Amino acid sequence: MSKKLNIATPKGTASWPKLNTPEYKFDDAGVYTVDLVVSPEVAAEFSGTLTEIANANRDQAYVRGGSGGAPDSAPIKLPISPYLDKDKKETGDMKIRCKMKAFFRDSKTGEDRPNPPTFIDAMKRNIFPAPTVGGGSELILGCQVRLNYVQGMLYVSLAPRVVQILELREGFGTTPDDFGLTEMSGFVSPGESFSDTVPEKGDGSPSF
Repeated sequence: MSKKLNIATPKGTASWPKLNTPEYKFDDAGVYTVDLVVSPEVAAEFSGTLTEIANANRDQAYVRGGSGGAPDSAPIKLPISPYLDKDKKETGDMKIRCKMKAFFRDSKTGEDRPNPPTFIDAMKRNIFPAPTVGGGSELILGCQVRLNYVQGMLYVSLAPRVVQILELREGFGTTPDDFGLTEMSGFVSPGESFSDTVPEKGDGSPSF
């Protein structure tokens, strides 16, 4: 594609984010990836926006081994689908999948260079070093829209170039709420209030 197409996603809840370190499970070259969980209403509005972008830029679609973009007749495939629970059942929410290759090929040197996303806070200030973005974090992603015409289908993908953190959860299941714990009658600590963060395994705390 000769023209850069940029878009901000709606605010969503991060599911299985791999934004700090690449995921190599399904791609040996490594990818940064995250699913943003949103309501059906938000997903429908964003789907409409992406569809408009795809239709207006069909001529920019990448065609492997060819050129000419995607024809008007090619159906559009968006990176939006139902969000499933651990039993693969629909939850009623939707997910927006965003992923980006962990390295890019430098056109001048031919070398592969790291391609991490940029992290910013709610005030759009750069965060460095970046905190570990865990599941449950509230994010908005600044993405490059990529169009690929493959086997008669126009595929839309979103590369997360900028990660705006609105609410941070580090690690997985790090607060009492994540485990379904509630306030109960019983022992109350006589000392100062502790953080509501549950220690992660490997930090000296016992495994459970």
